[in-house]
Amino acid sequence: GEAEVPPERIAEKLVEIAGHYRKLLEGVGAVPGDEPQIAELKTRARRAIEDGNLVEADAILAELQTAQEASLDRLALDAAATAFQRGEVALARLRYREAAEHFANAARLVPSGHEEVRFVYLDSEAYALYQQGDEKGDTAALTEAIERYRELLDLRPREHMPLEWARTQNNLGNALLTLGARESGTAQLEEAVEAFDAALGVFEPAGATFFIEGTRANRARAAELVMARRAAMNRLPRG
Repeated sequence: GEAEVPPERIAEKLVEIAGHYRKLLEGVGAVPGDEPQIAELKTRARRAIEDGNLVEADAILAELQTAQEASLDRLALDAAATAFQRGEVALARLRYREAAEHFANAARLVPSGHEEVRFVYLDSEAYALYQQGDEKGDTAALTEAIERYRELLDLRPREHMPLEWARTQNNLGNALLTLGARESGTAQLEEAVEAFDAALGVFEPAGATFFIEGTRANRARAAELVMARRAAMNRLPRG
């Protein structure tokens, strides 16, 4: 009656229901290795099915699904943490490119709903790429680091986490400064000055003295290089 089955199809539908019921009994039940909470919910669901209480069985299975998804999240977070630890090992061995790959993998493994954890891993990837570019002379890695820092600025806007945003701006400025010092022209250096100014626009009002001095010094260096390059270009013969 509940499903409004026509009388002439009741026998057919009872056979169909019996088939589903058999599959339910075969598929629902605790297995070795289940966590205690998961095993208890599976046992309750099977008992409800055996009693013919499918409404209660569905409610228990919904609870079971939520618990299993949470368990999957924990496993994914554990796997991401392990990948991150491998990155830290690579950093300790000064294998920066390898570390960046581990950190990127850690970020990919983080399940949705844990964006702060993903940010930490992506920030570590950017740092490793910067170290590779700075210490190993790897210009491509520096370019990648700059791209990562720009992505991080979008992931953590100023209005939500101003100090973290400013720290990322400062890191972006450092990467641009390092790259700009190697290349001709002033475009990268001018962008570095803008990044340092953006960072100082947060650090100074907040009284973040730990960051202010270093950021000011790096800004001054970038600005000096811009002025020196412009002066050199003005001295070039025209014709």
